[in-house]
Amino acid sequence: SSGINAEWPLRPGDMLVSEECYREALTIAKMRLAPEDDTIRSIYEKWAMKQEREMQFDSAIKCYLASGEARRAIMVMLRRKDVASLETTLQVAEIVGEKEMLPAIRAALEEARLTEEAGNVVENGKSEADCEGVNGFKEGEENLGTEPDPPPTLQNGS
Repeated sequence: SSGINAEWPLRPGDMLVSEECYREALTIAKMRLAPEDDTIRSIYEKWAMKQEREMQFDSAIKCYLASGEARRAIMVMLRRKDVASLETTLQVAEIVGEKEMLPAIRAALEEARLTEEAGNVVENGKSEADCEGVNGFKEGEENLGTEPDPPPTLQNGS
C-alpha cells in the first residue's frame, strides 16, 4: 500500500504536491477525504518541511501542529530565543504532554530571561561608552591636548 487513499485523485493531487502547491492539494484532499486521512497529514508535513527550509517558521509550526506533529512544531518553536516565544513553547509542550522536552525549554527560557535582563540593564543604565569620553578620558578629566612623548630613538655615536 502506498499510503494514499483510493479516493485521493492520484494525478491532480500528486501533481500538486510534487509541484509544492500544498494549499491547493489540501483543498482537494479535504473535499474528498476524511479529516483523519493520512494523505492530509502527509501534505501538511511536506508543507511544514518546505516552510522550515525557507525559514518561514510560523507557517511551519502551524503545519506541523495541523499534521499532529507537535514535537516537531516545538522543535521549530525553540529556534526563537525571545522570552514571549519560549513561554508559548513551554505552554504548548505542557498542553500536548511533551514532558521530556520541558527541562530543555525551561533552560532556554531562563537563558532568554537573563539575556533580556542584561539588555535592559545596558539600555537603562550607562554603558561603558557613556562613562568614558571619546578620547578615553573619564568624565571630569580634561584633555589638555597633549600627546604622550614619543618613544626615545637610538642615535649612533652622537
